[in-house]
Formats: sequence, structure tokens, C-alpha cells
Amino acid sequence: MSHEFDKYKGPYAVQNRLTAMLIGALEIGVQLQRESERRAAETLIERQRGQRSRQEARTDALTGLPNRRAFIEKLNTTLGSLRRHDDLSALLVGDLDYFKEVNDTFGHPAGDVVLASIGQSMRHSLREAYVARTGGDEFAAIVDLRPSTTFTVQAPGPELTPEQRAQIAAAKLSESASFAVQRLSGDPVFKEKLPDEFRDRQISLRTGISFGVYVLNSTDTADSAIAKADINLYDAKSQRAPAVRNR
Repeated sequence: MSHEFDKYKGPYAVQNRLTAMLIGALEIGVQLQRESERRAAETLIERQRGQRSRQEARTDALTGLPNRRAFIEKLNTTLGSLRRHDDLSALLVGDLDYFKEVNDTFGHPAGDVVLASIGQSMRHSLREAYVARTGGDEFAAIVDLRPSTTFTVQAPGPELTPEQRAQIAAAKLSESASFAVQRLSGDPVFKEKLPDEFRDRQISLRTGISFGVYVLNSTDTADSAIAKADINLYDAKSQRAPAVRNR
């Protein structure tokens, strides 16, 4: 009996060892696969974190609009495209009228609601405009002025000049800002931010926005274009109307 057992002990042992080795190899393969998946997941998470960080670094936290850094990048890209393809765009720089009165009278929390409401209203009012908050009560926009843009489609007649199209864009953004301010009088979020003595009153805000408008050309840099638009903003603030001059 012992002899018969010994006769098959060797082959059985080899088979068992092969089976064990196969199982071990499969387990190692599974472990390697899991490790590969773990590393891929970590890489994806890190990439997503990086994307969020870059996005946050280019976004204004209060309004959700692009911030000044993102706007300058966009302006440089627009100028580069203008030089290569002879595109047509305008730069609008603006700040809020009488906004200091809002902060002084109703407090900064209420002022923040005004800024956020105006920013979002302008963002959605003109799809051809890239709108950003560039600081404090300052906003800016880059507007596509090509004749095919929907906001400048007109009845048959003389074609609008770039300056006229830029003025139309400024007026539309200004109107959207004024409309946003008008809606705030009945906005419960705005009411909650008001000091107690104002919460039961009918609030009338006269805040609006003035724009300085400059039609970009191929010789501009970002700094020179902003400087020219700033000059026009000064004129607009004094006239309380969009100023469009190419100096």
C-alpha cells in the first residue's frame, strides 16, 4: 500500500506545486491590477484637484465670474487672434455708479449681494461678451463685434460701425445691471443682509454701471488697450453714458 502511494506522490506533488504557483501568480496579477487602478485613481484625483485649483485661481469667489487674472489672459488671447485673423472685438471697462453709498448706507454684506447680482445678470445678458470682475466694484468685458453676432443683427440699411456695435453692447450690459438692481428691492437674500432698520422698508437703489469702451486694433497690448478704455470710462462717468472713442 505504501509503495502504491509513493508511486503517485511525485506527480501529485508537482501538480499541486503548479496549481499553487498558478494561484499565486493570479493573486499577484490581481494585486498589481488593484495597485494600478489605485494609482490611476490617485492620478485622476490629483489632476481634478489641480484643475479645480487652477479654476479657483481664475474665478472671482463672490460673483463666480472670471477674475482679473483670467481676464488679462483672455484679452491677450483676443489680441493675438485679432493680429492673426483680423477679428473685431471691443474692450469694455466699467465700475458701479454710487456703489460707495450702498456700502455706507446698507453695509458691505448687502453690497456683496448687489455685486453678485449685477455680475450674474451681465454674464447672461450677452453671449458674445466675456464678462469678468476685475476688482472691487470694477467689471470688464471683451465683446465680439463681428457683424454676424446676434446682438447687432439689424434691418436693411447702412452697416453699423464697430464703434456703434460696441456702444450697443455697452448699453445692453448696462441695462442688465440696472435690471438686476431693480429686482433686489424684493429679493429676500438682499433683505436678510440689510441692517435691521431697513428690512421693513421699501429700498430703492440707484446703483448702475458706466463703461468706457475701446475698439481693439492690431497694435494694442493689453496694458495700452486698458489704459485707453480707462480714459473713456472717465468720460463715461462724467456723462453717465457709454463713451466710445478710439484715441
